[in-house]
This record gives sequence, C-alpha cells and structure tokens, in this order.
Amino acid sequence: GTLRLSFANAVPRSTYIIGKLLGSFLGAGLPLLIPILLGSLVLVALGIPMTPDAWGRLSLVVLAGLLYFGAFLGVSVFVSTMTQRSSASFFILLAVWILSVLVLPRTAVLLAGRAVDVPGVDDLNSQKGRFNISLWEEARKKMANFRVPEGVAPDKMMAEFQKFMGNLGDEREKKMNEFTVRLNEERANLQRVQERLALGLARLSPSAVVSLVSMEIAGTGVRMQESYVEAAERYQKTYAEFMKQKTGMNVGGGFIFRITTDEEEPKKPINVLEIPAFEFQPPPLAASLGSIAIDLGLLALFTIVGFIGAFIGFLRYDVR
Repeated sequence: GTLRLSFANAVPRSTYIIGKLLGSFLGAGLPLLIPILLGSLVLVALGIPMTPDAWGRLSLVVLAGLLYFGAFLGVSVFVSTMTQRSSASFFILLAVWILSVLVLPRTAVLLAGRAVDVPGVDDLNSQKGRFNISLWEEARKKMANFRVPEGVAPDKMMAEFQKFMGNLGDEREKKMNEFTVRLNEERANLQRVQERLALGLARLSPSAVVSLVSMEIAGTGVRMQESYVEAAERYQKTYAEFMKQKTGMNVGGGFIFRITTDEEEPKKPINVLEIPAFEFQPPPLAASLGSIAIDLGLLALFTIVGFIGAFIGFLRYDVR
C-alpha cells in the first residue's frame, strides 16, 4: 500500500521512479565503497607498494562492480513493475540470476566446443609420432644409399660419414620443427576462434561480462595467457639451442650423430648459472584498454537498458 499512499499526493511518477532508482543505487553502492576505501588505506598503512597502474586497475574493478550492481538493480525494479506480487517478482529474479550466473556462461562454452572442433594434445602427438616415423624411414633409405665419394683418403672416410649423418640429422630436425610449428599454429588458431565464440556468447550475461573485465583488468585474463604462452615458446627455443650447443642433444628427443675420438677433450659439465633464465613481463594495462572499454560499455548498456525498462514499466504500472 505504500505506492497508493504516495500517489495520494501530487507526486509525478517520473520523479518517484528516478528517486527510487538513484536512491537504491546510492543507498547500496556507498556502503560497498566505504569498506573498499578503508581497505585501500590499510594497504597504504601496511606499506604495500601500490603503483599508479595498480590504483588504476583497482578503480576500474570498482567501476565494473558498480555497473554490474546497477544492471541488476534496473532488472529487479523492471521485473517488479511487471508483476503485482512480491513473491512472483522474487522467483522471476531468482530465475534471471541463475540464468545469468550459471546457465549462460556454461552454455556458451558448450556451444563453442560443438561449433569449433579443436584437436587435443594427444592427437597432435600422434600426428607428430607418425611424421617422425616417416622421417626415420626416409633417413634409413638415404643411409643405405650412402657411398663415400671417390678419391677420399681412408682416414677421411669417417669424417665424410660424420658430415653426411650431421646433414641428415639437421634436415630431419628442420622438417620436424616445421611440421610441429604448423600443427601448433593450426591448433592455436582454432583455439582462438573457439575462445572468441565462447566469450562472445557468454557476454550475453552481465555476470560473465563483469568476470571477464575484472580478470582483464587484474591481468589474469586471456590476453595474459596468450602472452605467457608466447614467452614460454620463445624460452623453449632458447633453452633448446643452449642444450644443443652444450651437449649436442636435441631437447625434443632427437639426437645429433657425432663420432668422437680419444684425442678430443671431454666436455665440461654444464654450469647451472649459464642456463638462460625464463623471464615474463605481464602486458601493461594500456594494452588491454580496448577490450576493457568494450566490456565496461556492455555493463553500462545493461545498466541503462535496465533503468529505462524500469522507468517505462513504472509509468505504466497500475498502483491499484
């Protein structure tokens, strides 16, 4: 009966609903901001280093949270204007929350998985194994057909054979590396298509959007994963080259054919301090501003649509 009592006075409906939406937003938003601000002061008081980049990230996360809260506030008022009983409004909003938080994100992943088939790691290893076998068969045929060139002195025959086997190993390694790179690129491209489709479908849910934008702001999103994988692949090549120079062995499992003599000096043990270190620099916030702006814009759109729906719905609401 509160509405009937309120509109017994000369109160415009537009003024009432705007006051309701803004009052609810500020009334619940400010109590959420106060502990966040106090927590930030505690960080400073404890001497935890907070760079300008970190403060910017924290501010954007808070902004995303407020927009997310505003979106559900608008939806809740809109649903309330479409129903006459609070119990009906509660159950509808519960269903909306379950759909947004649980159903839509998981359905997006399932649909993307069905739409784009990404081969598994076992499939790639199987293809690599078959290709490796074919390379060995080809190498065996070349080894069987090897003949020492005419005019080579007997003491030089072993050196010629060693040179031949070295070239054969280098050729096989090059073909294997090219095949591996091509397989990995094809799988990575399919993964990117699948991820983009899944994330695009999941963005129909405000809950998924706020999760994605928060991870991107915090530096734990998909962009960071791609940067880390690229850095790991570069380090893998650097480490493989280092081990090849020090031991003559390929880290990938192959070997370099090499015959040693008693006159050669034994190789020195590898100094662990010489092993190249893995370094990874997370991408800066500026590199993610484009995707962050899009997600924040989606949250703002959800909030605006919710407020407009609530405003129009209330203007048509029967208070009797």
